[in-house]
Amino acid sequence: EQIVLDKCVETALAKMSKVHDLLGRLEQYVGSRNKDCRAKRALDNLEAKLKDVESGAAVFSPRSVERAQLKKAKHEEKLVQIQKWLQWRARLARVCLPKLFEEIFWLTTHFLPDALLNVRSQLALAGMQGTLEEWEADFLDLITFDHGTSAGGQRALAEQRKRQKVSHNDSAMTACVPHRPPTAAAVPPAAQRMDALSEEFNSCECTESKEMVLRKLGEPMLLAYLDITVPCTDIIESARTSTSSSAGIKALAKISLGHSESGVHKVLDEQDCKLAVPLQFVDLPTQKKVPYIRMTDWIFFLASTGRLHYLVGTSDVMKRRELCLEFWRRLKQSRPDHPVYSSGKRAGREDTDRLRNTIPLLHHGDEGRTYRKSPLMVLSTHGVLGRGCSQAADQNKDNYTAQEDPMRLNFLGSTLTTHYIFAALPHFLYKKCPGALDTMLELYAKDMESLATNGLLLPDGDSVQRIYFQTVAVKGDLPYLGKAGHFSRTYSMCPKQSESKKAGSGICYRCWGGVEGGQETWPWEEFALQARWRQTDGVEPAGFDRAGPLLHIPHDKAMWLYRLDCWHTFHLGCGKSFIASAIVTLLESMEEQGTVDQRLALLSEDYRCFCKRTRRYAFITQISRDLLAWQNSNDMPAGAWHEGFLTTRLFEWLEDYMGRLHKDDTHPALSEVVPRMLVFYILLFQRL
Repeated sequence: EQIVLDKCVETALAKMSKVHDLLGRLEQYVGSRNKDCRAKRALDNLEAKLKDVESGAAVFSPRSVERAQLKKAKHEEKLVQIQKWLQWRARLARVCLPKLFEEIFWLTTHFLPDALLNVRSQLALAGMQGTLEEWEADFLDLITFDHGTSAGGQRALAEQRKRQKVSHNDSAMTACVPHRPPTAAAVPPAAQRMDALSEEFNSCECTESKEMVLRKLGEPMLLAYLDITVPCTDIIESARTSTSSSAGIKALAKISLGHSESGVHKVLDEQDCKLAVPLQFVDLPTQKKVPYIRMTDWIFFLASTGRLHYLVGTSDVMKRRELCLEFWRRLKQSRPDHPVYSSGKRAGREDTDRLRNTIPLLHHGDEGRTYRKSPLMVLSTHGVLGRGCSQAADQNKDNYTAQEDPMRLNFLGSTLTTHYIFAALPHFLYKKCPGALDTMLELYAKDMESLATNGLLLPDGDSVQRIYFQTVAVKGDLPYLGKAGHFSRTYSMCPKQSESKKAGSGICYRCWGGVEGGQETWPWEEFALQARWRQTDGVEPAGFDRAGPLLHIPHDKAMWLYRLDCWHTFHLGCGKSFIASAIVTLLESMEEQGTVDQRLALLSEDYRCFCKRTRRYAFITQISRDLLAWQNSNDMPAGAWHEGFLTTRLFEWLEDYMGRLHKDDTHPALSEVVPRMLVFYILLFQRL
C-alpha cells in the first residue's frame, strides 16, 4: 500500500508541475489579469487536497512501527484496532486518488485549451511559430501523460500489485474521459473542513485522539465526488474525439453505440477500472482460483464511502440505531433464544447498545440461468430492512416512530446497491463435486460469523463505532435450501404413486409431513386446519443428513435458520399449481369449441394477443399439455415451467380473459380460493 500510494502522490505532483509551468508561460502573453484566473485557483485547491493525501501517506510508517511494538507487547485488542484502521485508510486512498487525477485531467483539458486559443493569434502575428508549436507539444504531452510511467514500468508495477494483491485504480484516468467535477473560486467547505481536521490532528497529543481524527480525513472529498456518473454513450463519443494514444481510449472509441453498456463495461474491466473492493480466491477440486468477495470487504467499502445506509434504508444514524433496536425487540417475540440476545449481556440484562449497533442481514442463494440457459449459482447478502416497495400504500416513512415503523422491505433501488454478491458459480463447478459448494458456503459462513461476534470498527456519523452484522436467516428456493442444508426431507421426495413398498421419509425439513412407518404416520396430503403434521412443526429431529456449512453462522434452532422464500413458494409452488388448474378448469368449460387441442390453440392465440396488446414479454408461444403437466384428463395439472415470472404473466392474462369473456360467470370455488390466496399478498405489499 505504501509503495502504490507514494507512486500516486509522485505522479500527481509531476502532473501539477507541468500545469504550473505551462500556466506560467501563458501568463507572460495573456497579461496580469490572468494571474487570478480560475485555472490557477482550481490548481491551488488540488494542491491542498494532495497535501492532505500526502499527510495520510506519511502516517503509514510510524503506524507500522507502533504496530510492531504493540505486537511485541501482546496488546492484541489494540493491534486489531490499528489493523482495521490501516485497511480503511488504504481503501480510502485508492478511491480518493483516482478522483484527484480526474480533476487534474479536467483542468488541463478545459482551461488550458481556452488560454492557448487566446494567445494563438498573438503568437502568430509576432512570428513566434516555433514557440506556439512548442507550447502545443507540451500541452499534448500533458493531457496524454500516462502518470509519468513507461510501458515497462507500468508492467512492473502491475506485477508488483498482483504479488501484493493490491487493487490499484489510478489507470481510471486514461481508461475513460472523466465527467466535469465541481470547482469554485473560493476554497470549498470540504477543503475548509480538511484544513480544520489537519490542525486538529497536529494538536492531538495521544495516539487515540490522532486515530479518531485520521478516520475523518478524506471523507468530505469522497462524499463530494463519488456520485459523479457518465452515460456510456457519452464516454464512447468523447473517446472518438480524443487525441490520446491510450489503449483504453482507443478501445472505447471502437465500441458500437448500439452496444454501449456491455462494450464500455468490458473495456473498463480490462483496464482495471473497478470498485475498491478486493477479490479473494480459493482453489476448488474442479477449478483453481475461483473468485469471491467477502461481506467484510463490502462493508468496509460502504462505510468508507458513506453508503452504510444501503443496508438499513435510512441515512440518519440515530434513526438507524433505534430502528435496529426495535427490529430485535420484535424478533424476540418469535425467536427469544437467538444468540444475539445473549451476546454482550451486562449483569444478566440485554446489551441494548449492542442491539442498536447490530444490523440484521439475510443470505440469499438462487440457481439462475446464464445467457446460454446453463445453471449458475449466485450467492449474495442483503439487508433485512430497506426503503419499502413501489406497491406500498404509504411511502412516507418520516411519519413513523421506531415503535410504529412497519419495517419495510428492501425492494426499492437498484439491485447493485441493495444486494452484495459473494460468489457466482457455474454449474460445472458443483455438479459432479457437491463439496465445492460446501467449501464456498463455509468461507461465507465463517466471515458472517466474525461479523456477528466481533463486528467492525467503522466511521459512523461523527464518531467511530463497533458495528455488528447478524445474519438472521438463509433464504432461497427449495432446491437451493436442500443443497446448502443437506436436507434429508425435501419436496422432491414426494411420493409419485398412491401406494409404495418403501415407507415415505418425509417431504419437509421442518415437520414430519409425509413420514411413514412405525405406529403413526403424518400424511402430507392432509389439509385440515388441525392436520397432524402441523403439530410437529419445529420438533426434532430436523430433516438434515448432516450439519450444513451455513450453520457456522450464530443461530438458535438449525431449522429456523433456513427460511422459505414466499415469492418462490408462490411463483413456482402454489401459484403455479393454481394457475395450471384454473386453465384446465377453463378448458373443461369450453366443450362446445372443439377438441382439447383446439381449445388450447384458442387460449394460446388469446394469450399472444394479450401480450402484444399490453406490450409484455410472453415467455412462451403456446399453452400446451406439456406446459400444464397435464397429459391425461385424470392427471393433476401442476405446471411444468421453471420461470417464476411466467406465473405472474399467466395470472395477468387470465384476469384479462375472464374479465372480457366470463365476467358474469360464477363458480363456488372462486369465491373461496381466490380471496384467501390474494389477501396475504395484498396486505404485504400495502404495508411493506
